[in-house]
Amino acid sequence: MTTASPPTRAFTLIEVLLGVLILGLGLLGLASVFPLVVKQQRQAQDVVLGVSAASGAGAVLRGHTVLNDPSGLRGWAAFSRELHAAARGNPGFQSLWSDVLGGTSVPERLRIYGTVDKIGQKVGEPGSLRFLGSSGTPSNPEVVLYTSDRLLPQGPGVTPQYVWDAVPLLTSSADALIPPEFSPMRVVIFVRRIDPGIRVPTNSTLTDVIASGSSVAIAVDNNGFPTFDGRGSYALPVVAVPTGARQRFRIDAAPFNVLEFSTGTAPATLAAIRQLGQQIVDIDGNIYTVVAVPDERDAGYDPARSVVVAPPFAGQTVKMINGETGAKVQEFLVSPVIPATVEVITIRQ
Repeated sequence: MTTASPPTRAFTLIEVLLGVLILGLGLLGLASVFPLVVKQQRQAQDVVLGVSAASGAGAVLRGHTVLNDPSGLRGWAAFSRELHAAARGNPGFQSLWSDVLGGTSVPERLRIYGTVDKIGQKVGEPGSLRFLGSSGTPSNPEVVLYTSDRLLPQGPGVTPQYVWDAVPLLTSSADALIPPEFSPMRVVIFVRRIDPGIRVPTNSTLTDVIASGSSVAIAVDNNGFPTFDGRGSYALPVVAVPTGARQRFRIDAAPFNVLEFSTGTAPATLAAIRQLGQQIVDIDGNIYTVVAVPDERDAGYDPARSVVVAPPFAGQTVKMINGETGAKVQEFLVSPVIPATVEVITIRQ
């Protein structure tokens, strides 16, 4: 007599569907972590490589033969002398950052960025860092550091990832009374990632494309917003003027770590400043990191034009930002894209 075997237990269709649903939710959760991990890895890489790139840029600026001519007739000494002369001739002078980066209120020899043709070539390279010296002209600067010369890393077969820029750290009208031979010369160095969407033709390199002027290392459109594809104008650092330093939530014991910008701030500049992790530099060379964007209401400032920074502002800086001393009007220098690193170095003691 044959004994019937007990029925085999199997998964029902509902159980299978529940299992697939649970597995799908787990995979979605795992996939959502990947972008954050990639972002954190990139930020960590920027911290390491960005500092190295800034050190390399500082070595170039300090070691350049013409820029550091001991005669004082050209390079940093001549630039500092003309800069102070422009300040002394303008009683309302506060900062020439905007003019040095392309304004019209200073002699053209003090406008340090432009498009320069390479020697022996007709190809203009946007974003060239130039110093006209005592006899140079915009088309024939005495010293020029082309954008392609400021790409890092460099070398045969190496694809550059960063470009560095240098902006003189300027002084106030009070500092302009100091003879230039006794005044230090400092420079803000921005190290920034090259646009990831630049197209490189076959049998060419990224450096070749940038050197030819067909693409720029970091580009912005006509409104100042980053394009990330190398098409547009070279993305110079921009200047923003604050209206005040505030205490968050109006707490008397709280630090002054909220920075509110004027209503005249360009939308692209304000958008750049309000990026978490953005680094901004004041005219004294202090570097602040944007750690939050406030969202509270009725706090005594407009949260849509404000950021929370670290470290908080010192007492004297608060007074300067709030316009209580009249000695300086604070301005902040910021990159349209978050830099890998920002450093302030001393060129002349």
